[in-house]
Amino acid sequence: DGSTSFNNTLADNESLTFTCIVDHGGTAHRMTGFQIDGSDVFSSIHWAGGSAPGANDPKANGTSTYTFTIIKRSSGNYKLLANFSTFED
Repeated sequence: DGSTSFNNTLADNESLTFTCIVDHGGTAHRMTGFQIDGSDVFSSIHWAGGSAPGANDPKANGTSTYTFTIIKRSSGNYKLLANFSTFED
């Protein structure tokens, strides 16, 4: 209903893992932001391989997947782990 914050959804030391699947048409797009409860946390993400996907990593007419694990350390304090994969059709 919009009144429940993500912070109130998880207890300390709980985690949530999810995958976003992006099917690209003729133009590929990549994620450049990520928010938790209205705060941009994109720069805090620990990416597998050491860095966020670059502009040329997603492929036109392909599929990209982003898998995230969010670990709540304490109130409003999270560790974010992410993996990016791209698949060409």
